[in-house]
This record gives sequence, structure tokens and C-alpha cells, in this order.
Amino acid sequence: MSSEPIPEILVVDNEDGCFVEVENALDRRHFHVNRADSISSALSTLETKTFNILISEIKLTDGSGFGLCKTIRENPTTSAIPIILFSRWDSEADRILSFESGADDFVRRPFFNRELESRVRILARQNWSENTDTFRPSPGQDPHLSAGKFEVKIQSKRIELTGKEAAILKLLANARGAVRSREDLINQLWNDGKKPSNRCIDSHIKSLRRKIEPCSEAIQTVRGVGYRFVAESDLEIS
Repeated sequence: MSSEPIPEILVVDNEDGCFVEVENALDRRHFHVNRADSISSALSTLETKTFNILISEIKLTDGSGFGLCKTIRENPTTSAIPIILFSRWDSEADRILSFESGADDFVRRPFFNRELESRVRILARQNWSENTDTFRPSPGQDPHLSAGKFEVKIQSKRIELTGKEAAILKLLANARGAVRSREDLINQLWNDGKKPSNRCIDSHIKSLRRKIEPCSEAIQTVRGVGYRFVAESDLEIS
């Protein structure tokens, strides 16, 4: 990572011990770790400074990490920031709610230092990637997916996506017409050990379709199997 800027990390948690855990896990030579002790403090900080990654506890004094995540995703100026939510509990419900609220990853506390650092590095690399892919869901239209900036351009309209949403769209578009199962998508996107349930993919697809309207029908559901990206001649994107 020496050739890349040092990532600015914002940790949101009201426990001093938790912040110290994260700070110790991330090598100070490679990461700048900042702290906000509440949702209101985090939102105020995001208004004045740009961060490469946000890491938040689910249970906060003035709300939940889920709510913070949704608020960040709804704001065009912060919607693309990669988010990791963490909790002392590792329930399926917390994982699903994390991804449904727009988080890119979920980590259980206590975590291994190298595991957290690895997850942060992966998100940082994705955020700075300069690779782009272009796909056309219908003749005459030119949606443009930038995998590095996590955005879709439909003609002149830019749409911000999370890292996972952009990765899913890229995988489906590159296999245009072919069905990709939920299991296949999970294996492609989560190759670091514990994997989420199939419902996690459904949640990301639901959010992705909402963001790329009115061309959301380009992502078709194949019942009982998965999803595919199709190019329909009557699909118009404006």
C-alpha cells in the first residue's frame, strides 16, 4: 500500500476500549484512525472531513449502526464510503440487517487484528481501484460502471453504489445473459472465511435495483437459482 495514500478511518463507538482495539489492529504507519463517540458526532465529522472507510459498532448511545449506515447511504456526498459494522454478537439477523442497511462487511468482536486489517485493506484497495468496465443493457444506451469509484453512469446521471453493489453488478454484467447463482456470487465476494446467507445477496440486489431505476429490470431473478443481467431491446434508460 506504499504507493497509495494513507487511508483515513473513522471509528464510531462510545467505548474507549473498542477504539483502542481497532487502533491497535491497524498499523499506524498505514492507517490514520479517527474516532466519533456517537452518531451525531460521526455525521458532523463526515461533513468536515473525507474518510476512506467507516467502522461502526451496531449498538450506539444515540441509535444504531444500522441507522447510521442508512443515513450515510442516503446522503449523496457520503453514500460511496465503504462501511464495516461490528458487534459482540454474531447472529444471522445482525449480519442480514448490516447488509440490508448498506454495510460492505460485518465483523464480530473480539476480532483478530490481522483479520480486521485485512478486511480494511481489501476495502481500501477496492475504493482506489482505477479499473473500469463498460456494459450496455440496451442498444443506444451507455451505462458506465466504474468499479473503483462504485458508481454507475446512465447517460449523464451518476449513481453511487457501495462496494458490494458495484461488485455484484460487475459480475452479473460480465456474464451477460448467464445465470449466476447466489452461492456463486457469495463465493466470489466473500473469500475470507465465514460467508453470509443467501438472503444477504437478495438484500444487495434489492438495494441495487432501487438505485439503478428505471433500468432495474436489466437484473432478472431466476427463481430458485439466482440472477442474470439481460440486454433487452425495449429497455430505455433516461
